Amino acid sequence: WLGDELRAFIKSPEKNTGIMIVGDSGVGKSSVVEMIARVLASSPTLNGDRSTCFVRINDTIPRTVHGFLSEILNYLAPFKTTVGVSDNELAGALGECLVNGDLRLIVLLDQLRLSQGTTSLLNRLMELNDGVRSKPICFVVSTRAAATGLQGFDVTRTLEVKPYSKAQVDEILTYRLRLAGIEDVVDDQAKEYIVSQAGLRGDMGYAMGLLAGSLTLSSQLKDARIRLEHVTQVDASYLDVSMALAVRWLDIHEKLLLYSICTLLSVKEQTRVSMGEAESAYSDLCLHLNFKPRMHTQLWCYVQKLYDLGIIDTWVGGRGQRGRTTNISVPHRLNPLISELRRQIKNMPKAI
Repeated sequence: WLGDELRAFIKSPEKNTGIMIVGDSGVGKSSVVEMIARVLASSPTLNGDRSTCFVRINDTIPRTVHGFLSEILNYLAPFKTTVGVSDNELAGALGECLVNGDLRLIVLLDQLRLSQGTTSLLNRLMELNDGVRSKPICFVVSTRAAATGLQGFDVTRTLEVKPYSKAQVDEILTYRLRLAGIEDVVDDQAKEYIVSQAGLRGDMGYAMGLLAGSLTLSSQLKDARIRLEHVTQVDASYLDVSMALAVRWLDIHEKLLLYSICTLLSVKEQTRVSMGEAESAYSDLCLHLNFKPRMHTQLWCYVQKLYDLGIIDTWVGGRGQRGRTTNISVPHRLNPLISELRRQIKNMPKAI
């Protein structure tokens, strides 16, 4: 049905539309969308003039409407500058590109967390596009959790992609090893470890990440084979690429707050910390590093951004708690995240 939806949009787009693809990391959401969109866009039987444009915006960093429009425009045609240009002017330029080129535009927003802020952003993009009366745009949103009710954003259908089973991970990994011509250099124990770890999460991206890291490590050690010790060493420090990118783009105090949360969870061996505990640990870390701590209101903004990025989860209250205590958890492996943050904090200026 995903192919049918995109085919119908390419043939006769009448209005802005949205398709949501929901599933955990590493299950192939983005790859499927990109392959279908590119095949349909280049098919002369569907669209003889090949005037469909496919744009993939692939990162987890929260953006403004201005940022989204700027990136889409730069895909369509080199834009002189977007500095000092209003959102309405950018939308007008986008509309002009689409109308003059008779283009149908499919935009994949990859790994987007649908918070209130990003939902408002999508709605605003739709409003701007309607305002300039450009060709309709199809937004395909790849996200880990569906949102209920995107008002103003016409979600035609939602597809949920299930995690892989252990048997499926094994089958795909065997195929990929054979395709790459390296099936004979991977020890059975190494492969079994990759399959068992990735099978627990149903995450094929994780399996391929472990394999790629182990191949690099074995090459560095001048070992002709990928062994179990290579895989376990890579696994101990493995951080998902999208998560590493998201962390890298945090500002100094966001990193300090996240580091404080992660170390608290690790030291206390618990699944959650309160906002008060996180704020106290952050203040102590700032004083230790000779930084001036940010105020409570600013920390709330940091927490919301970290939530939007999918780095942390938050909820209010719970069993055995009084009032409206905000709880924070980190749905990722702590040790690699702490190591990455520690490395980046060490490279920061000593005091601000």
